[in-house]
Amino acid sequence: MKKVYKEIISDIINSVRDQDLAPGDRLPPERDFAEKFGVSRASVREALRVMEILGLIETRRGGGSYITGLNIIPFLSTLAPLFVERQGLTFELLDLRFLLELKAAELAAIKMTPVKASYLMEPIERMKRAVSEENPALSAKADMEFHERIFEIADHFVLQKSAEFVTTFLEVSIKGRRRLVLERAENPAELYQQHKEIYDAIVTGKPEEASTRMRRHLNLVLEIYRREDPPLRDQSAGLKGII
Repeated sequence: MKKVYKEIISDIINSVRDQDLAPGDRLPPERDFAEKFGVSRASVREALRVMEILGLIETRRGGGSYITGLNIIPFLSTLAPLFVERQGLTFELLDLRFLLELKAAELAAIKMTPVKASYLMEPIERMKRAVSEENPALSAKADMEFHERIFEIADHFVLQKSAEFVTTFLEVSIKGRRRLVLERAENPAELYQQHKEIYDAIVTGKPEEASTRMRRHLNLVLEIYRREDPPLRDQSAGLKGII
């Protein structure tokens, strides 16, 4: 027999599917679910806990539970360590992430507006300052925000969620490597310049050029990963040139 908490979860998900509930909406009180399904409030709380772990709802202390915008990152972060030991997984994740980045850059160029251009320029300016101050930590943060904003501007839900999925697993398998790339690059200014060139292609509405410049940048990043991480170099040896 189907467990009660699964029935409650299915009911909430169906309400979202039928547009009776939307991201940001507050769920009915626990007592309403308890009465509807003829169960205790403890059973309702069990269902809500599962949904919160899955990232489907956000529970606010003293303020009830709310539908999220499909934020499954907390759930993926919990599972990631179970998968990262797979031989070759790191390179496969990098490869997939890079392919997603190329498409995101292309779409961002197509959907660019003056407001979006200003939004994308902010991390570029921080990256430039980080290079002049020789601050790899600041540069790494700006780098990450730049790529995240490209996905936002691309405005492709599945593409963005796929990137979040891949990034979550990469953060476990190559933890700290983004900063390593910036520290070990022969010329940090070159990495900044590559980001600036990607920015220029995107904001001027040149999708093919944006994708080409993103590819050039990502190939440099991958080469640094290979050089500094022998296991990764061995895993990716047969796949060189795939991106």
